Amino acid sequence: MEYARTVLGLPVPKVLDWSAQADGTDVGVEYILMEKIEGVELRRRYKNLRSEGVELLNQVKWHGACVRVSSIFSNGSLYYKEDVEPKLQARRLYADGEDDDDASERFRMARV
Repeated sequence: MEYARTVLGLPVPKVLDWSAQADGTDVGVEYILMEKIEGVELRRRYKNLRSEGVELLNQVKWHGACVRVSSIFSNGSLYYKEDVEPKLQARRLYADGEDDDDASERFRMARV
C-alpha cells in the first residue's frame, strides 16, 4: 500500500501500524490499522452507478493502468527492502532503463 500511495500516487490510506504475526500481538490476531481517507466507499456508490458510473469506472481503469505500467523487474510480492534476505536486497526493483531512486531504495520483490 505504501508503494501504491507514495510511488504510484494512488489514493490509498496510509498504514499506521500492522502485525502479520498473531502470536506477537496483545490481542492475539494479525491486524492492519490505516488512516481514514476522504471519499465514498464503492459499495455505497454501486447502487447509484448509472450517472456517475462511467466516470467512476474510468478512474478505476486509470488506477489499474498505473499499476500495470509500472516496470517492476520481477514478479512476486512487494516488500520493504530491509524485510527481505540480503540476496534479494541486492536485486534491482525495476527493469533496465527504468529508475525511481526513492522506490528502488525502499522496495524489493520476492516470490513467496
